[in-house]
Amino acid sequence: MRGPYSGNPYLAIDKTEEWQRGWRELTAKVASLRQVQDELRITKTQMMVLILLHGEHTNKGAARVMGLSSRTVEIHRGALIERMGCRTLVGAVLKFERAMVAAGMELPAIEANAA
Repeated sequence: MRGPYSGNPYLAIDKTEEWQRGWRELTAKVASLRQVQDELRITKTQMMVLILLHGEHTNKGAARVMGLSSRTVEIHRGALIERMGCRTLVGAVLKFERAMVAAGMELPAIEANAA
């Protein structure tokens, strides 16, 4: 099965069972973190990017999980850093972790594959 960008070989997405499992896990995490998302004033997509980058995914890895191009992930990353009032991704991740602790929630763990 191919994704929405199947006409472009650089953006083609092979929605394997592993991809679908990762996507379901990510959307479930985002849904459970709505309070933190509202506090940080970021969009659902920006929250997904933040969770994946927090889990040590690269832009390219996050793009694969989300079914986007790596450039689109870079744009969302820049927008979330700006919306959160931070200067770097590290600052945004620290602010995210502080918001999670303040809300009494566990930090999400969607780690990048070691392969």
